[in-house]
Amino acid sequence: MLCIPLHARSEKELYSLIKKAGKKNPDLLEIWLDDLKNPDIRKIIELSPRPTIFVNRKHPTVEQFQKVISGKSAFIDLDIKIKKKIIQKVATEKGRMKLILSHHNYEKTPSQKMLERIIGQIFALGADIAKIATQIKKEEDERVLLAVLKKYKTLKKKIIIHGMSEKSQKSRLECYKSGSEIAYVALSKNSRTAPGQLTIDEWRKV
Repeated sequence: MLCIPLHARSEKELYSLIKKAGKKNPDLLEIWLDDLKNPDIRKIIELSPRPTIFVNRKHPTVEQFQKVISGKSAFIDLDIKIKKKIIQKVATEKGRMKLILSHHNYEKTPSQKMLERIIGQIFALGADIAKIATQIKKEEDERVLLAVLKKYKTLKKKIIIHGMSEKSQKSRLECYKSGSEIAYVALSKNSRTAPGQLTIDEWRKV
């Protein structure tokens, strides 16, 4: 599935971005809540023409994600570094929603063994989908990510995996072709939420 992440600083800006992103016809929209004060979650879900993933990396709270759950969003994405009580509460109350638990390493790509240990922790916490994003510096990093992806696809586990950095475009494409559940593509070059993201137009051209 192709997902466009939307990171706005106001609800007015977000509504405009949702409208623009909808015209690109992605499979999913990812809504970043980090810089929005008391956003109207239900309205955001109603306005979105595609299923939504809600993310809050800076200030995640149980109360905010309970609103997301009651609004019947499609996915919630939580970083595994946040307080475990938030993860446990969401995992318990999410109902039919899918919980993505994410691990980001902005410095390097750890060894395959270490990544597999992290993924084991992610599924033990109740994730429906594990997400791994690591810094790509050399070709060996790409091989590690693809090896991890291949293993968990063989085990019938749902996993999102890709590299970050301006050198990561190849790994993003290869991981998606090899079965990564979601590819994140920017609405425009100025709205990328991670280094190495192609725009949705560039992705489709490739």
